[in-house]
Amino acid sequence: MIVLGRSISSHYAVCEGLDAEGRGNDVGAVMAIDETVISTLRANKAQIALPWADMERLESFLDKSFGIKKLPDNYDLLAVIRDECGDDVAEKYQTLNKRHLQVSDRCERPQMKRAFYDLISTDPLLGLVHSTRWPYILDGAAYLTALIRALGVEGPFIDIGCHAGYHALWLATECGINGRGVDISQDAVRYARERTADFGVSQARLVFDSQTIRTRTPVGGYALVYSINGPITLARRSFEEVSNILGNGGVFVWVGQVAEYEGKRIRDDLTKAGMTLLFGDVIGGWDGKAFLARVVLVIAEGAENCGSEDVTTEIESVWKGFSDYCNTEGRMGSEKTLSKYRSWLTYGFP
Repeated sequence: MIVLGRSISSHYAVCEGLDAEGRGNDVGAVMAIDETVISTLRANKAQIALPWADMERLESFLDKSFGIKKLPDNYDLLAVIRDECGDDVAEKYQTLNKRHLQVSDRCERPQMKRAFYDLISTDPLLGLVHSTRWPYILDGAAYLTALIRALGVEGPFIDIGCHAGYHALWLATECGINGRGVDISQDAVRYARERTADFGVSQARLVFDSQTIRTRTPVGGYALVYSINGPITLARRSFEEVSNILGNGGVFVWVGQVAEYEGKRIRDDLTKAGMTLLFGDVIGGWDGKAFLARVVLVIAEGAENCGSEDVTTEIESVWKGFSDYCNTEGRMGSEKTLSKYRSWLTYGFP
């Protein structure tokens, strides 16, 4: 058994989420999680999968609620933006996108990022831009949902860098758990709140704001903290920030790009922050022009002697068989993501 402090399930049993002010209720009792659950997932990533019907509902949710969908092969984003939003918006998008990616000044960078994310927080531009990230937006939602089910996570959760709130809203409605989304863009936060209201979800269940992650932390901490292409870096300072809001027995899921994975340094920094890397993974797929991939790190608070020793091998091994699946004659581009591949492996097509 791996002693993780409060178990995710028992934590939620008395800390049922956030009230209207974002406060928690109480703390849970010390429990343990069976190591075989983690070992099984580590050995067979295909088990972190959703049935095909759930994948279809997720796709429909992203498309109908946010306009996020698989773009045609060889799409021209600027041309689509001009057609849908006009020349002025297309020019502003092109300028801000280039500047926010290139700016290096530490003081100017947050302002440029905020301006860019504010711009893409209106329909239909939001859907068009986010559709270029469709493979890992879809896979991220599927991965979190499957992991929540496998580990028995019952909330509360926090989405760090939530933007329009699509992942948080999906988890709140699909998994029935309470949570919070934070983002630097106030326009994105307003959009997320409007969409949440459209679904009839109250602020007692799901709240969005632009405050720091330590503000409104529920008593006992979060059972799930995740950041998908968000502001959390793979550094000790960021790990300590997460550790401060993650409840004992909680799980932290980091998704992002890693140019060169420094396993020992990351494990050492996690240990100093009081956390352990459980296993590594990868999500992503075909975006219409190329395959986009994002590394996934699943991290626990307070776990001991259960961390993966060779995450790079684990990540690379996930791709075995995926290329054959994608190259199968007649395979549509919308099916070429790891989440759909895993659904096919585990549950089969309907």
